[in-house]
Amino acid sequence: MKWLVAVLICLSTACHAAAPAQVITWMLYDWPPIYIIPTWAPPRTVNELGNGIGDHVLTALIQELPQYEHRFQRANLTRIFSEMQQGNPVCYATALRTPERERFAYFSPVQAMPPIHVVLREDTARKLAGTGGSIALAQLQSAGLRGLYELKRSYGKVLDGFIQQQQGKIQAQQSEGVRQLLLMVESGQSDYAFEYPFVVEYLRRQSAFRSGVSMLAINDNNQALLMSNVACTRSPWGRKVIADIDGAIRRGALKPLLRQATSGWLAPEIQQRYQTRFDAFYDARVRAPDISPP
Repeated sequence: MKWLVAVLICLSTACHAAAPAQVITWMLYDWPPIYIIPTWAPPRTVNELGNGIGDHVLTALIQELPQYEHRFQRANLTRIFSEMQQGNPVCYATALRTPERERFAYFSPVQAMPPIHVVLREDTARKLAGTGGSIALAQLQSAGLRGLYELKRSYGKVLDGFIQQQQGKIQAQQSEGVRQLLLMVESGQSDYAFEYPFVVEYLRRQSAFRSGVSMLAINDNNQALLMSNVACTRSPWGRKVIADIDGAIRRGALKPLLRQATSGWLAPEIQQRYQTRFDAFYDARVRAPDISPP
């Protein structure tokens, strides 16, 4: 009888309290319109997330992961990937996968993004592209223009390679937000920067530009969509969590909240240009798991 009493006490109190809660700490980078964090303090619940693309992605995933407690923490990109390198159990919902990052993180594709464009002052864009809407990377190089890129950020394989080749002619900048880089282009402190079309669209809606900037497609980079991934620390904890997240992505890919997370922040012509490929990406995610490294 004593053992039965002990078991009942254990089930109702101590043993239950000792079971660790399943927790995912989501890192948030204030990067409108990827994340639009309403206040300096990080959100306490999913209901306090903003109206950004990454906010919608997180909301969609959290709906599919009720077995976890979800916490949020603000950080810049440098700190986010430093946390993963140090082995701390964190995830970031909008990361590009690179060979370097695969050494310390697991990845699962969650969104198809339109290719990054080059942002220039309007007068510079007219000189280089005329009435066309695109430019080749060789034109940036031959014109001797000064570029900017954000430290620790990946821009995809093609542009990462170009940036590496242009060391000395393109300046790394550690920033708390992309607005800073684009305003440096507008003011003439730099000639160009690379950015997503939806970021430029967001800043235009915010009337951030006074004299105006132009956004041109990059011929060398205009075929493949960029894959945005959920990244979690590469550890036994991270391997289990990314498997659960991959399942959440596959379920979420059937629903409008995840499939349409980007559309509200794209200009109509950009949305129309890439919609068929967006749909093909989500249809493929429903059918099969996708985690790397395996």
